Amino acid sequence: MSDRKQLAEKYLDLARSVGGCGDGGCVVIQRTGMHTNGGCRCTLNADPMRQRGIRSLLMMAQQLAKEIIHE
Repeated sequence: MSDRKQLAEKYLDLARSVGGCGDGGCVVIQRTGMHTNGGCRCTLNADPMRQRGIRSLLMMAQQLAKEIIHE
């Protein structure tokens, strides 16, 4: 398995564990099926644990982008 694929799988696993707010435009993980359309609330008033999870997601996304660019 490629490093890029492993990183993408780790990213999605972390996104699922952080959890989203249930909005169709959620920045953490977009749900399929029924969802709200009021805007993502994940980054507003996030507790420290959620902030760490979101920070880790952003760092992984940056790493994944670098892996793709430097192929």
